[in-house]
Amino acid sequence: MTGTDYTSVDLVKQAERSDPAITAGADALATYVTRASRFLDRYCTHQPDAVDYFIKADVSGEILTHAQLHKGELWIWPHKAVINSFASFAYRTDVTMPFVLVPSQYCVIDGRKVRVMGGQVDMWRHQFVQVQISYNGGLGTTLDDLPDDFVECATIMAIRMFKEAAGGLGDAIGVEALGTVVYTKAIPVRVAQSIQPFVRVVPW
Repeated sequence: MTGTDYTSVDLVKQAERSDPAITAGADALATYVTRASRFLDRYCTHQPDAVDYFIKADVSGEILTHAQLHKGELWIWPHKAVINSFASFAYRTDVTMPFVLVPSQYCVIDGRKVRVMGGQVDMWRHQFVQVQISYNGGLGTTLDDLPDDFVECATIMAIRMFKEAAGGLGDAIGVEALGTVVYTKAIPVRVAQSIQPFVRVVPW
């Protein structure tokens, strides 16, 4: 599970210039940059195998079952941080039946979700609905495309993970008697607060 990194070795070094272990450890840092990136995928989606949730890409034929009815509309949240466009939307109420294509004029993109309107919604009210959707989603394809505060969260987590490993995976990082900063290994408050707008709040 590799995926795309949400920060870089250079950004980590810039953020922690005073630590010689970090400024000299390019090879090791690259590993923790990737680990921090996948941690954010998992943390924001609540899925243990999530990869590249924030990276912009075309997705074809994704199957979704967690649809919600809201004021006469069917709402569905594909597996990307934001939906940019969609190519097709189809549904079925029985897994043994073929998918029925929904005309594009009944489908509206609304940030992270796709809303479906029209006569079909009433018939879904008391039925299982499985959706098949093809779309383009994600925040960007490069670090420059990603929000600065999101990249900063990835950078902080890469530093945190590197220092945890260097410190022997104890309960705290730093040595109080030597005057270095001591902190526990829970996710930093700064990251927990900054990452909240990116956390998925609906079922996968």
